[in-house]
Amino acid sequence: MAHTLRLQQGRSYSVEREPHVAGEKEPDVRVRAKATDASLAIEIKVAESWTLKDLDDALEVQLCGRYLRARDARYGVLLVVHKEARTKGWEDTTTGTSCRSRHCRSALCAGRVITGLSHDSPQPEVCVLDVSACKPRT
Repeated sequence: MAHTLRLQQGRSYSVEREPHVAGEKEPDVRVRAKATDASLAIEIKVAESWTLKDLDDALEVQLCGRYLRARDARYGVLLVVHKEARTKGWEDTTTGTSCRSRHCRSALCAGRVITGLSHDSPQPEVCVLDVSACKPRT
């Protein structure tokens, strides 16, 4: 992901891979605007390695609780990458239902307001990238 962002950066922003932030915790990628102090933390999770609860914790505790605490770092992305098709989806332990990959983003954001009313509140976004249908180059 960092490599792809670097290919597109031009003079607009810079890309750091696993930079140190508050409390010595590190997001996977941080993008910094060159014209301002604005930055964007990107935490990447491979979906097959995590439960829906784990992904929810990654959003709330890891991304919002650790990486989006700094004054110039209120914006962030939890990027959930599907490398393999997950036919059964995830079990939502709070409701007992399963969640398909295309509904993962909605399930992570449902019923939770992370972006408070204050401009200082974390402003996270959840993105899902499904590369399960992509075939490796030979």
